[in-house]
Amino acid sequence: MKLKPGQYYPRIGRGGMPFGENPNHLALQSGLQSQLLMLEELNRIFTTVYPDPKNTSAFGHKFRNLLMLACTEFESQCIGILKANAVTEIGNYYNTQDYIKLKDPLKLDKYKLRLRYFPNYPLIKPFQGWSGSNPTASLIWYESYNKTKHNREENFEQASLNNVVLALAGCACIIHAQIRGFSYPESTMFGSGLLQHLLQLKGR
Repeated sequence: MKLKPGQYYPRIGRGGMPFGENPNHLALQSGLQSQLLMLEELNRIFTTVYPDPKNTSAFGHKFRNLLMLACTEFESQCIGILKANAVTEIGNYYNTQDYIKLKDPLKLDKYKLRLRYFPNYPLIKPFQGWSGSNPTASLIWYESYNKTKHNREENFEQASLNNVVLALAGCACIIHAQIRGFSYPESTMFGSGLLQHLLQLKGR
């Protein structure tokens, strides 16, 4: 769909206005609050399982719970953007065949992040390799979420530190892609930017 001058795609960040004037700011604010709560929980987990390359395969119930939250938030954000742009689901409900349509317009595969306080942790590229030919399996952390959600006993190890970090980074990216360029009052908890809390944006 081509846009005329002055038109824009809803919930795709373009900047040029205060955050409060964004017509979707209430939905985005809710997403930001959800993201910050998840990052706070991740930081608490880090006091027990240190985010070091040697620990990326560590797994457990708290990791699984956080993986569930992050992936359902990711789904919610994707569905919100698709609906705002009048993109209907391919099947009976929205799934990764629909979510993959957002990769290019939001430039999701361009995001690179670091754990701000843990520089030894590998560079995080949550959407690297995401492919339309296999949109679920190629999004590793989302596939892990599906496996441990439907059969925890056989796939518990999928709820790993690495997959949780990737999932939360993926959430942060899709929220940031909607708000990038908008200005925030310095007095709010968003004033320093979403990714400044724990995740650090390295380039996009």
